[in-house]
Amino acid sequence: MNKQNLGPIIFGSVILVAAVLVGAWLMGYWEPPPPTPPPPAAAYIYHPPPVPDAPVEVPPPAATPTEAASEEAPPPDPTLAQEMEKQAADQAAAEQQAAEAQQAEMQRQGKAIELNLRQLASAGQQYMLDKGVTEASYQDLVGTATDNYIRSIAPVAGENYESMTIYQTTTQVSITTPDGRVVQYNL
Repeated sequence: MNKQNLGPIIFGSVILVAAVLVGAWLMGYWEPPPPTPPPPAAAYIYHPPPVPDAPVEVPPPAATPTEAASEEAPPPDPTLAQEMEKQAADQAAAEQQAAEAQQAEMQRQGKAIELNLRQLASAGQQYMLDKGVTEASYQDLVGTATDNYIRSIAPVAGENYESMTIYQTTTQVSITTPDGRVVQYNL
């Protein structure tokens, strides 16, 4: 492209853009930006003359923006109400954590008791098949004798298995813990 041709092309482009803007303005599609308002006139601040008998106080010089930025304001002291709110929130969080931990422990205990019941029920069914009887007591199943099926059952939450008897028609075994929870195992 020739450098001599650039001048008329640029001039023509500027004229075209101006014509488009004027046409859009005339048709109501474009509004020219409003003129910027003039800056406000400086207000006159009246300073009364000092009283001759009174000492003249000179105000301290204003801090420059860099000085103001370098001086950090101390953090505000928390009020008593804010401290009490924080303590209440902390206490509520601790109570919720304790409740969740207790819930998890109860679930863990429930599963362990259920496993003990499953072991007793399975041993009871095997005992009845082997001996040809219709019931198996805890004493028949648990112990150190050679004919016992389970060496020992450790209580998880203070439950007592010694009164438990498994019958041939039993479809569910359950036990109650000292705190009143009932744990069941379906055969």
